[in-house]
Amino acid sequence: MLNNLGLLNYNSGRLDEAFASYRRALEFFRSPGELRAQVVTLNNLGLVLAIRAQPREALAHHRQALELARAEGYRAAFVHQGDGRK
Repeated sequence: MLNNLGLLNYNSGRLDEAFASYRRALEFFRSPGELRAQVVTLNNLGLVLAIRAQPREALAHHRQALELARAEGYRAAFVHQGDGRK
């Protein structure tokens, strides 16, 4: 639900609220069995950071998502490259 709220805020241009929702979602998804949700949420956070012109922080989140996916043996991890917003 928090990821969906983050997406709603993101699509409405409310990046601060989206970021906050994704952070809360990540805290929730730190529990066992929620690894795929962690990967998605880390990528969502990275996207917001990239749009907010914080490329180092964005890259750190994307790398963390990729490392988690690899460590868990996922064959594919999706990293959103952005949608051209500035």
